Amino acid sequence: QRAFLFAGTIASNLRYGDAAATDDDLWRALELAQAKDFVQALPGGLDAPIAQGGTNVSGGQRQRLAIARALVKRPEIYIFDDSFSALDLQTDAALRRALDTHLPGATRIVVAQRVSTIRHADQIVVLDHGRMVGIGTHDELVEKEGHYRASALIQLALNEEDDAEAEAAAGAVELAHAGHGHEDAQTPVVFAAVAHRVVVAAGHECFGALALARHTRGAI
Repeated sequence: QRAFLFAGTIASNLRYGDAAATDDDLWRALELAQAKDFVQALPGGLDAPIAQGGTNVSGGQRQRLAIARALVKRPEIYIFDDSFSALDLQTDAALRRALDTHLPGATRIVVAQRVSTIRHADQIVVLDHGRMVGIGTHDELVEKEGHYRASALIQLALNEEDDAEAEAAAGAVELAHAGHGHEDAQTPVVFAAVAHRVVVAAGHECFGALALARHTRGAI
């Protein structure tokens, strides 16, 4: 969950993904990770210094550089564990579109706190205290009463600044928790997803959802 960078330069950090990567490879990964513009603006560009832990860049920049490092490696399976949390909604959306376009054959496992980050997963398995209590796509799950629907309504309503809908959805969350014996109706929901593609939703220790998707060469 922590995007960690090492003392050195942007280039040296990205080459932990592939020591033989060319500068063109690094710029391509930065572009996909929505990090190219801010790196170009830094004195030195790829040779700009990075402090241990990446303390001299913002949280969102750290996350994008860490994502770019993974992209440099070009693995078949990516695990993004809360890797988009510091990104604004526009950057989050642009990054996901880039991944969809340029990594069509890769499997992605994404853990996130925003429904918008994972709503297009191929399949979602909802877990409650280790039990599977639901399975389906985002559209299928929001049609059913339960934790996922309540959380999705709140987040999407807030994104649209619809206070009335958000308030109604908040009531639905309280009912969902009450109906399942959970004491903390305010527990935040965390989502994770596999794409090609997966999604997981979890409310602290209250409930979770795991969305599984198919790899181009088989089922995950």
